[in-house]
Amino acid sequence: MINPTVAISLSPPWGLLICANLKDCENRDWYSKFTGEVYIHQAKKWDRGAEETIKRVDRSAWDYILAHMREAMWYGVIGKCTFGKSQDYLPSKWFFGKYAWPCFNGVLFPAPVLEKGHLSFFPVNIVEPVKL
Repeated sequence: MINPTVAISLSPPWGLLICANLKDCENRDWYSKFTGEVYIHQAKKWDRGAEETIKRVDRSAWDYILAHMREAMWYGVIGKCTFGKSQDYLPSKWFFGKYAWPCFNGVLFPAPVLEKGHLSFFPVNIVEPVKL
């Protein structure tokens, strides 16, 4: 299997929800032609409005975050998923904004891979951690 070669940086706890397959799209204000497998980089700084939004959209997702707070605090490359074609509408409770990629096949790593984040997609060359 070929590993992804690009990552995208997300504010916590959005990366955790995508890697855990609890959030099925990633919202952006810009369109991209990118589709395929992508590493999920989680930044250090939390999205200030995340708690309120997550509780409003899906309370069980917030309960998952509370139960997995150690992983929610991770930063660096925390997992991967597959991005579908960027769209201006998705029938998802998580869709809000201008564009979104459908996200599926999320995988949360057993430990984060320390890597500096960047804006937009950025190249990475990492070794995925394995669960012992």
